[in-house]
Amino acid sequence: MPFVKINFAHQIVVNKNYLRSIPGLLKLVQCLCCLISFLTIWLSCRSNYDPYLGTYSGFVGGDLETFALLIHFMLFMMTTLILAIYYLSIFASTIIPKTVFEFVYHLLAFISQLIVSICLLITLVNRNQADDGFPPEPGFKGKLTSSIFGLMASIVYGIDACYSYQSYIRS
Repeated sequence: MPFVKINFAHQIVVNKNYLRSIPGLLKLVQCLCCLISFLTIWLSCRSNYDPYLGTYSGFVGGDLETFALLIHFMLFMMTTLILAIYYLSIFASTIIPKTVFEFVYHLLAFISQLIVSICLLITLVNRNQADDGFPPEPGFKGKLTSSIFGLMASIVYGIDACYSYQSYIRS
């Protein structure tokens, strides 16, 4: 039975220059925008425990809010993992951006983030445009903030898709 000897004597090499490069800064901005989008829609759509009724209803958003929450969280996690891989491996940060994976990921992230943010923005405006004296729906400002940061993230994903396409063509 063969055994694999693992040597823990090697130090972890950190690629500090990646965060100073254009792709590194774009990924950092993407992570921040997706995190803000996720947190604002999650906080604006959750319901706290009601001590008088003894109920807890949890997430009270509709289908669109739930879909936006899932898209924002998925893109935040994927981009954070890619950023961590590139930050901890010089080899990965030089090889993977030249593959078609990087371009396809950013293109799909751009399209999905753009669609969900525009749909959320249009739905919020249509739901709350009536001037009948009632206040806007609960969590309106948080949902609006989430859609705006989602649009900002989609712009950054689009820029990164163009940059990764050029990197793929050059290799």
